[in-house]
Amino acid sequence: QKVDVGVQDLPAAQGVTVSRLDVTFHGVHVPLKQAVSGNVNEVDVDRAEAAGTIDFADLNAAAASRIPSDRLRVTFGSAGSRARLAVTGTYNAPVGGQIKISGQAQLLLQGNKLDVTVLPDTLTGVPTIIRRQVADLIDTSYSLPRLPFGFKATSLTVGRAGVTATATSQHLSFVP
Repeated sequence: QKVDVGVQDLPAAQGVTVSRLDVTFHGVHVPLKQAVSGNVNEVDVDRAEAAGTIDFADLNAAAASRIPSDRLRVTFGSAGSRARLAVTGTYNAPVGGQIKISGQAQLLLQGNKLDVTVLPDTLTGVPTIIRRQVADLIDTSYSLPRLPFGFKATSLTVGRAGVTATATSQHLSFVP
């Protein structure tokens, strides 16, 4: 009645790879006649949960392609909070040269969109007068691919290795 499936290195969208996808199907039903004959035409599932993890290396590569690298270089990591990323890097200020920065970014899941928003008050090493400007350079939004089989993203969690998104679905039907 319960089936677990795991997939590694699944290409997603915008150059991001889901390093690990785990799906648990609950209430898996196969008609007895089809199961006995070995000729399964349909599999029904009551509900399913999925968890996909994007490594920080992939998140950093995707961010590097979106952030103006001539002025700013950043990397993301765990901030020790389930909903925040640590942000570190360097900013080439028009006046004053290179500035080392560190701070935190908030993650927000809105439908099929992931927003990464730097919290300007957490930025250290950046003069107060340009914190908002630097934060705006880092802020980004990722369109997540439409999830198959009616899955809806429900939460994001920042862990030691990366960011994990969870999703759920109900009343699925598969035709092999």
